[in-house]
Amino acid sequence: MKQFIIRKAAEKDRKQIANTIALCYEKEFSTLTKDMKKVLSALLPGIQIPRFYVADLNGKIVGIAACSDCRGRAVHIDKKAFQNSLGMVKGTLAIVFLTKEFMHSLPIPKDTGYIEFVGVQPKYQGHSIARKIINNIIERTEYRKFVLCVTDINIPAQKSYQHIGFHEYKRIPERGRKIKGFKERIFMKYEKKI
Repeated sequence: MKQFIIRKAAEKDRKQIANTIALCYEKEFSTLTKDMKKVLSALLPGIQIPRFYVADLNGKIVGIAACSDCRGRAVHIDKKAFQNSLGMVKGTLAIVFLTKEFMHSLPIPKDTGYIEFVGVQPKYQGHSIARKIINNIIERTEYRKFVLCVTDINIPAQKSYQHIGFHEYKRIPERGRKIKGFKERIFMKYEKKI
């Protein structure tokens, strides 16, 4: 595989970040629309660039991850963008569900980073790109501890996070989302060695 660079995201990456989220979370977004261009359009204005890290392959973003904290999240839900992109009904439904998912404050200490929106474009999966991005976040940020959430059915991600040094500390049953096929959210944590 060609050499890629792990770096902090820049404003020029906004569209590619939104596109990667739409591609990597297509199954989740497909309950709203099958047209990922609409999802891309809805996500664009809400991407919080300073929270994202990317894997750049000659100017093409092939992987992403974000680091949020108790002061803010990686994606804000822009109501107008969702309603304009998905229509009034589906846009409003998306706002209700996604605001609950992505806009609530994180109940974590100030010294803890929350890893989210980890995704690698399908063509580039299997090359440890997500692991390298997360390791870069761990090395470059001031946080002492990190937490993340993964579904019980995403075994490859769980193994990758364990390889980095994350370990499970709690599970929460998922209610009302049988469509996704998972039953529990697994929360994992990592603490930097001092």
